[in-house]
Amino acid sequence: MLTEAFLLDAVPEDLPPEAHREIEGLVLHVEQQVYQLFALQQPMASDLRTLLAILRILHEIELTCTRIGMIKQGVLIVQDRLDAVIARTVNGLHIACDPKPKAVSLLKGRDGVRDVREEPDGRLRVICDPARFGDVNAHLVANGVTVSELTPARQTLEEFFLSQ
Repeated sequence: MLTEAFLLDAVPEDLPPEAHREIEGLVLHVEQQVYQLFALQQPMASDLRTLLAILRILHEIELTCTRIGMIKQGVLIVQDRLDAVIARTVNGLHIACDPKPKAVSLLKGRDGVRDVREEPDGRLRVICDPARFGDVNAHLVANGVTVSELTPARQTLEEFFLSQ
């Protein structure tokens, strides 16, 4: 069994953007080198190759990791594939519709809708459980609102972490 572990300690938050990009590139380069070193395209159960990155800037995780674990106050709160964790961050909808004021009125106070607000891009951000997405759309359409876009909206990993 091959066991290799690489540790990248916390990246300071006050670095300029160029330095962050350089570090992201370094992490990706190290990952490529590890795969080349072991001549593997995919991890195998008999091998352990780990790049442990202690990152305080959670958006970097999405750029560099395939599996993540989040520790909050000394407790492991999530450990999974990045795509599975990202799926858990879906907490609402982005809706483009007309007339927008009518849609806001219909959705505010609607059972299962926790918040409705207009985003800077003009779409509505509706905070609700994914199980309610179809109901939200049907309610708008049944009441004369034309829905031209209905897409899942998600929290950032930082927002997800803080909500746990």
